[in-house]
Amino acid sequence: MNDPRFQFDAGAGQAIVETNEPVELQFACRWLTTSGSVDVLLGGQVALHLNAPAVLSSNFTQASVILTGLPAEASDELNLTFQLNTTGPAQFQLGDPSLQPLPQLPALSIGLSPANSNALSLSWFGTTNENYQVQSRTSLGSGAWTNLGSVVPGQRGVSTLALPVAPGDPARFYRLVMTPAN
Repeated sequence: MNDPRFQFDAGAGQAIVETNEPVELQFACRWLTTSGSVDVLLGGQVALHLNAPAVLSSNFTQASVILTGLPAEASDELNLTFQLNTTGPAQFQLGDPSLQPLPQLPALSIGLSPANSNALSLSWFGTTNENYQVQSRTSLGSGAWTNLGSVVPGQRGVSTLALPVAPGDPARFYRLVMTPAN
């Protein structure tokens, strides 16, 4: 097994394949009590942990998470498990879960802008329920980070921001800050 995607789980005595292909897990859920938690396991690993809310709602809540580097069985199947962690009767209602493959995109890339030779183009794959702020500074080790443009809401797709470059500009370093959407 020279392929880096293959690993051997000595405890289970079986080979594990890491798919490295991003997928989005989507589902709807509703809590019936204010105690307990649910672990969403994909390929035997906890992918998402949900605690019961302090206040109940009669509506279903939509949930979505993007997953990468998932372990798969030799048959290329992923096992999806919702594990209810409560001491009482069933307290969680689940809608239809779905797994959807996502395009293989780099998480973050920067290059020359195809539309403007005096600009760079910064692109990233944004997820819903997250906001993104691009920042820059002229020294990697010191100085304040300055916001470039406004906050960009995640849209479950590629977001791109043009970064103007003026002749004679000093070196510039960029970062992408992610914060939860309100």
